[in-house]
Amino acid sequence: MDPGGFVKSPGRSRGGRALATPKPLKKRASKSKAKSASAGHISFGNSRWAEFSFPRSITDEERLVEARKAQDADGDDLGLFFIDFRDTTAPLEVDVVESFCQGTNLEYVEKGKGSAGSLRKVWLDDRSSPGFEGSGDMRVHENPLTATGLLRALAEKQFNHEKLCNGARRLIYVSDLNPDCIHALAATASSLHARALRSTIYRHLVFRPSVGVKIPSAGCLRFQLELHLPFFIMRGSTPPDKTLHGTVKTKPDRGWTDLSFLRLDACDSNSGPSEPEEVWCMQEAQISCVVTGTDDWRWTGYGFVDAEVDSELAEATESDMRFDQIAGGGEVEANLPIWRPRDWWIKVYEVRIDQVTGHYENLVHKLNSAFDQYMKDHPFSLSPRRANSRHQTTEIQAAFEWTLQMMRVLTKPRNVLLATIEAWRAFDSEDGDVQYFSDDLHAAAGETSQAFEASAARCRSMKNIKAKYCELRGYLSEIVALDKSCADYKQALELRLSLDQKETADKNEFTNFFTVNLLYPVGLAAAVFSMQQDAMPFPQTPKAFGITAVVFIWVVAAIQSFVIHAQPWLWKTVKLWLERGVREETNGIMPDALVKKKVEIMKGGVQERVTEVTDEESVTPKMSRDKSRTWKSWVTRSSTERTLVG
Repeated sequence: MDPGGFVKSPGRSRGGRALATPKPLKKRASKSKAKSASAGHISFGNSRWAEFSFPRSITDEERLVEARKAQDADGDDLGLFFIDFRDTTAPLEVDVVESFCQGTNLEYVEKGKGSAGSLRKVWLDDRSSPGFEGSGDMRVHENPLTATGLLRALAEKQFNHEKLCNGARRLIYVSDLNPDCIHALAATASSLHARALRSTIYRHLVFRPSVGVKIPSAGCLRFQLELHLPFFIMRGSTPPDKTLHGTVKTKPDRGWTDLSFLRLDACDSNSGPSEPEEVWCMQEAQISCVVTGTDDWRWTGYGFVDAEVDSELAEATESDMRFDQIAGGGEVEANLPIWRPRDWWIKVYEVRIDQVTGHYENLVHKLNSAFDQYMKDHPFSLSPRRANSRHQTTEIQAAFEWTLQMMRVLTKPRNVLLATIEAWRAFDSEDGDVQYFSDDLHAAAGETSQAFEASAARCRSMKNIKAKYCELRGYLSEIVALDKSCADYKQALELRLSLDQKETADKNEFTNFFTVNLLYPVGLAAAVFSMQQDAMPFPQTPKAFGITAVVFIWVVAAIQSFVIHAQPWLWKTVKLWLERGVREETNGIMPDALVKKKVEIMKGGVQERVTEVTDEESVTPKMSRDKSRTWKSWVTRSSTERTLVG
């Protein structure tokens, strides 16, 4: 314990092994003393994590990167930030983040070069209130900040600053997380928050749903409330530029699907793209919100949101900056803060899941409308065949391709929405992480009215969240039903195409029969009668011509009949011949070839007769048993006979 009464966070040896964690002095006080020491605190009631309801003497001002540099560790700021995971727990996190930040470094952020000093995409809020009252004491930031501005603001001491108030409750919002902001966050992250920040950055980049509470079983006790909501936005936009390999990235890689083939303008002319070069698309987007801290008084909230969700932060007005950006612009006033981490996180969850549900509603509605409109415009799959069958076949093939595209579009939102619902189901299970937010209302009411109101507000938020997930399950069912409709339509198209192909084959068969059995014999008779009379054994009369044509027709028919009836017998004969050849080759029966030379060599009393056999010369192989096997080529081979001399 340092002179200030704080327990120092665990350090690490040069080898990277965690050092022993000093244990805080345990003090047991009466309930009345605990209340006076933490005025305005909320008990967790029957929760298993009541430790977080009381102020804890833990300092988290040690910065991980600086600590690594003090230990003479090698590497840049990102390498030092991920050093705990490089060889053991999560090498994938290192690969993903380093690949995303390729071509950037901390020096550019420190000096404000390029986008690090020009793009304003960060909102920062630092404040504290020991009694959880009012707006509390706050630090003034010129929001929105650049990555350089974020680095300089986070470089200031969070606690016990000479001029600034404590930043015990810190909120960091980044619109379109880029490498510059990652460098700024990694270089200033405390040792206690490093693990949570690593996980937040990684999960935000990989477009993966997650919701839960993480509390370590050993070491310094701290909480991590994580929320990652990937979803899809259907809107009009210009196709994204193709990012060349090695180009510095400015935002997370998100999928972009062209939906121009759906012709959504025909379904709703009032909601089409505003610009001529814009097309309808399905854009991936993600909202990430993670809270980590040591108690209700000291915690940090990270919010990473794609600009397609909240629009560009640089375009926000001064009045917009007065609202909590992580909770969604206009929902929670920054000067009327929610002080406790559980209450704040569950409120953010409520606001953001409502936003995600709205986007899924729009997506499902437009996809259903596009499918219904296409069915109205292309009813040929159930209609009787028209005279112009070739044109109809072309239309059916185009419909088949359209259906395949539609099914590919449905695959992504179906899988992501299913994973999102499964994550919530695990969270909301009987022994799931939802228990972390459940308090005994009677116990809370016995503490303070503020405690009761906060717990009741969490219950209302949780109820609203559950209702939104019921809606999401309904949208998932609609996507599955639409996918099944596409599959049925695809099957009907395949059946119609197969019928058309069969009909075409029947027509071709009749044409071929007429050509071969009638036209060809008549043409052959005409060719015969075009010869000179001297070469003909009979006179060139119409009667002779007719008889000749009939004879040729009969000959062609006889040949066709023979081929059809003899085909099984011919195939059986060829098969037996092939099997016989394989058996003879297996028994070592090889063709005789020209013997080029025989050499007898005396080596140490052993007479060796080396015989080289080749078919390189133009000699026809003589087969030992099967003279029909002349089709096979035989490579050069040699055999050695050894005879003991003497």
